Amino acid sequence: MIQLFKEDGTKVESVKTRQELYDYITHLENLRILEALEKNPPKFPQSPWSFTARSREEVAYLLQHNQIQHNIPIMMEAFEKGLGLLEICKGDCNNLIHIILTRDIDVEALKYTWCQDFCKAFGYVLSEVTSPADFNKAEGEHTGG
Repeated sequence: MIQLFKEDGTKVESVKTRQELYDYITHLENLRILEALEKNPPKFPQSPWSFTARSREEVAYLLQHNQIQHNIPIMMEAFEKGLGLLEICKGDCNNLIHIILTRDIDVEALKYTWCQDFCKAFGYVLSEVTSPADFNKAEGEHTGG
């Protein structure tokens, strides 16, 4: 189980898996985008926090239609090798991280690191527990018990 707390110890969410954590954080980011859209219509803001796996077909399409602005050499390499690509944004869309999806890339570990970085940036604390004793300890640490 993974628990998410605010820095003041207020519990925000509990999820069972890292994928559920990613889904929840993506939900939080989507809410932030909607709030920005409500404040500044009709301009749709770009998400400054994203973790996107692009298939080799998507990479080819982006290159073919000139819809890329960053890391063209890495995208060309992925295209030439017939591989997909990870596109990671951690708050600054001008500094995207691109990683070619080779067999040795641990996408799940990178996704969890992205989740951790999101939490740090927005004042959340993650607590991953693996046993009931860990759960009780984590609850006590973040609630002052």
